[in-house]
Amino acid sequence: MRVILLFSLIIAVLTTFPGSVLGGGLQGYANQLRSDACAKTGGRYNSFTSFKCGNGFELPNDATNAIPSPAVAGVGWDIVTGSSTMPLFSITYDSGHVVNGWMFPDNQAVSFLGNRVVPESNSFDSLGPFLRSLSFPANSNSPALGGVRGGLYATRPNMLNFYASTFKDLTKFSHSRVAVQSFQVSLPNDAPLSPYLSAAFDYLATAPTRANFDAFISYFGTHAVISAIYGGIAEQDAIVQNIAFCAGFTDYDMTQNSEAELLNTLVPGSRGNPPTHTEYIEHRSLGVVDLKGGNPEFPDWPRRSASFESDPVVTDATVIPIWTQVGNPTVRAGLKAAIDDYMGRNYAALQREAANLHMRTLSPVYRYAHTRGYLDHMVLFSTSELGCTHNKPDYTLEGVLGYSPQTNVLGTVPLYRAFRPHNGDHFFTTSYPELQLACRNGYEQEGGPGGVGWVWPSQQAGSMIPIRRCYNGNDHLYTAGSCPAQAGFREEGISFWLNSHSYLD
Repeated sequence: MRVILLFSLIIAVLTTFPGSVLGGGLQGYANQLRSDACAKTGGRYNSFTSFKCGNGFELPNDATNAIPSPAVAGVGWDIVTGSSTMPLFSITYDSGHVVNGWMFPDNQAVSFLGNRVVPESNSFDSLGPFLRSLSFPANSNSPALGGVRGGLYATRPNMLNFYASTFKDLTKFSHSRVAVQSFQVSLPNDAPLSPYLSAAFDYLATAPTRANFDAFISYFGTHAVISAIYGGIAEQDAIVQNIAFCAGFTDYDMTQNSEAELLNTLVPGSRGNPPTHTEYIEHRSLGVVDLKGGNPEFPDWPRRSASFESDPVVTDATVIPIWTQVGNPTVRAGLKAAIDDYMGRNYAALQREAANLHMRTLSPVYRYAHTRGYLDHMVLFSTSELGCTHNKPDYTLEGVLGYSPQTNVLGTVPLYRAFRPHNGDHFFTTSYPELQLACRNGYEQEGGPGGVGWVWPSQQAGSMIPIRRCYNGNDHLYTAGSCPAQAGFREEGISFWLNSHSYLD
């Protein structure tokens, strides 16, 4: 009764003072909604927005603060930021279904498929049975037709070819897997609109201005979530034992195998030390268990799996545009146009932001040294390149010189590499004429016409550092410090610039 009276009071207030709904009183309206929801949930209102009770009611303005997925069926969703907003349909609470610290609405159809734990652990001595043991898409039982779901290689289209080409000397595969079913929450077709949403629609009919439509979107979002699937699937954790990279295959180019390079970074203690053609790696993880749900603060599996119902994660959702719920044709058309424009403008901005973030995310540039028999230094943009390069695996990692983009962005230029066979010296330059001059004096270009990586020809940000070229008559050394005169090196000037950390300010 208290809830009905409260709703009636709110509707009466909104009807009496329509300007307070979307005009100057939006914050008060939102605070009333927060107060009402927090009162019902005993202060546990933390799923409609990224702010809990008592922290103030503010809708996230960007994806950084936004909830990554819709919170529950029946709420609004801003499809641009990915944030949940507020209830769009009438919601009452039932204490029988606790999720995320609050309750499922009792007028939503809750279908529990149950939580089922299926632990599994096996070892295989050949490739075929191991592949067949992994989890593949439901429409494909063949590893040649579908990639493994989840883990590191979810996007690999042909796992069979990958395993066969990467691991040429296989002695044993083993893996463990656990599966957990999910559950679904759906909004009934006859679910009534929230009185807040109805009052907002009524006000828009009296003042269908673009400013009011934009204000509506800022509080209600662009879409309504009508169905959400929670809980999850835990993918495989696969271990490969006794792998010989490049054994007997000295022409195998690891730089063309990004999966093998990524795989190498997962081995404790071996980051930056790729296996040579004579080394064996005992254990290499091919995938990590990806639990879609549960409380990640629980370190043990029994408590983690038991928390799937209380701490689910949305794995899929069905949404509809909010404007489809408007009866007034003028409001319907105006809201649709405003939402379309908002999505178009902000999608473009988000795409630019994502592209800018990608451009500004930098990768390490390494320096390796060959000291067995002769001295040579190399600048490398990949830790795996020396696995079988030149059939000379005796290079050791000396450290990270700096960071650079993986593509030609932000004013970068190609870095060219040349090799002199008679003394094993590698030479790097950003000047193509200088590269041609080196090639006329006994060097051979490596890496193709586009160079081996991207660097800056001059300082373009305060966080950039100069990389100096040093020479001792036989070896070129590239350093962010001073040339080691005690070893006979003299400076030949700044060769190129790198950033000092992995993100360009």
